[in-house]
Amino acid sequence: MNVDVEVLPVTPNEALQILGSLNMDEVEHILNGIRLLRSITKDQRDEAAARGEIILLSGSPTSL
Repeated sequence: MNVDVEVLPVTPNEALQILGSLNMDEVEHILNGIRLLRSITKDQRDEAAARGEIILLSGSPTSL
């Protein structure tokens, strides 16, 4: 998979601070995105990457 993604490392305490600053709608949106990403198989991810698609947390694939 050849995708340019910047990942910023955070400590567990920083992650808790970030999550603590969100409202319930924002937390639910993030959790729905995590559930969506967990439901996608490795083959589906590889196929999407080969087509130049990314998966947004909203669940809508978007071409690059």
